[in-house]
Amino acid sequence: MALFDLIFGSYSVALSVDDMRAVLRRALQKIGAQEFHLFGHSYGGSLAYEYLKQQQIAADEEEQYICRSLILCNAIQNMQVANSDYDRLYAENPKGFWTRRVCRLGIPDSLQDALNNLGGTWNGMTSVLDYFAIPPARGQTLDTPALIISATADFAYEASKEKNWRPLLGNKVSSFEFGNCAHYPFYEDKDRFAGLLDGFMKRNDPKK
Repeated sequence: MALFDLIFGSYSVALSVDDMRAVLRRALQKIGAQEFHLFGHSYGGSLAYEYLKQQQIAADEEEQYICRSLILCNAIQNMQVANSDYDRLYAENPKGFWTRRVCRLGIPDSLQDALNNLGGTWNGMTSVLDYFAIPPARGQTLDTPALIISATADFAYEASKEKNWRPLLGNKVSSFEFGNCAHYPFYEDKDRFAGLLDGFMKRNDPKK
C-alpha cells in the first residue's frame, strides 16, 4: 500500500482536481501501479469524487489506470452547508469546538504535523465556497464501488451524510456512520476505522 498526502491549497476546485490528477498519475508511474483504491477525507473527498468524475468522462485518457474503489470520509458534498454549520457550531461553543466537533483526542502529533505543513495558498473553505457535487452528466452516476463514511459529531456531518452522496455514486455503495467521532475518525476510532477500510478494499480487489 502506498500512501501520500496532497499538500496544496484550495485555490479552486477545478485547479485542485487538475493538480490531483497530475500528482496521482506521477505517483502511480513512480510505484509502477495501474490499479489503486482512492481515499479522500473532508475537502480531499470532494476532490477524489471530482477526480473520478473526470476520469469517467475522459476514459480514453486515463484508461491505463483503474480505480478499484472510492472511499469518502467526512467528504463535503455541499461546501456552503459545511461552512455555515462550522460557523454556527463554533459560535455556540468556541472553547469546546475542537474537541467536540473536530478531533475528540485533541491534536495528535501526526495531525499537528499535517496542519503545520498545509499548502501555502490554503484559505479555508471560503476559496471553494461555491462547491456543490453534481453527477458526471444528467442521469449518470459514478460506476466505481464506493464507501461513504460519516461521523455524527463532525462539524460537516450534514454536508457529508450518505443521503447527499448516494445519488451521485450509483448502486455499488456501502456506508458506515461513526457515532462516537468528529472530523477525524481515523484518529478517534482508529482500529475500527482500519478494519472497515481493510474489509471494503479486499471485497473490491480481485487480487485479494
